[in-house]
Amino acid sequence: MEKKNLKIPFCCVNSEVLWKGEEALINALSIDKKIAQLNLDAIFTARLSDVPLIKAATNRIQVGITYHDSMKDKLKEIKKAGVDVLIFDGIDQVFKFTALERVINTANKLEFLILARVDNPLEIPKSLLKKIQIIKWKDNQSHEENSSLRKNEKSDILKIKNENPNLSIIYGAKKISTDLILNSLLKGMDGIGEYSQCKNTYENLDEMFYAIHDYKNVQEFINT
Repeated sequence: MEKKNLKIPFCCVNSEVLWKGEEALINALSIDKKIAQLNLDAIFTARLSDVPLIKAATNRIQVGITYHDSMKDKLKEIKKAGVDVLIFDGIDQVFKFTALERVINTANKLEFLILARVDNPLEIPKSLLKKIQIIKWKDNQSHEENSSLRKNEKSDILKIKNENPNLSIIYGAKKISTDLILNSLLKGMDGIGEYSQCKNTYENLDEMFYAIHDYKNVQEFINT
């Protein structure tokens, strides 16, 4: 069992609600090929039943599944099936963290990467935040709300990352665009993904990959 690290910046493709079986494999292969060409890393979410097939056919993507309570006693089997990333929804809205923290402790021992999809990472207890490797900060606001409610976003990102140097924060976008991707990365985020679960979002996947690739190349040039 091995916990793999993701090279920053990276992307996350939500797919478990869209594709299954052969269709999931075809899309996973396409994304695996694209990120290999661009020297990027990516998380590809899938249905648990499709994980062994996807893992056997791909080389670069890291496969994630969304955690459900029914899985709490099956984490060893899930890891053996080839799952790299365990994804938790809404942990910033949980009132009692004891049971959740127990699951996350076990998942870390099994070398899963832990990704949490949240509306506000500032609502997560600091003790729990230190046990998570990736935050997907979801955009749940309209454009008008976004400009006012997120005016402190850059300083919030810096604060969270300074307190948790091993934590990556990616932007959960409703719609992918080059401007949104670059703005998110310039604010200090480590990558981007969508969470709308609509097929039309995937029309912009190439745009996402190339924007991240271009940003990565510019940063590497600046730092040389």
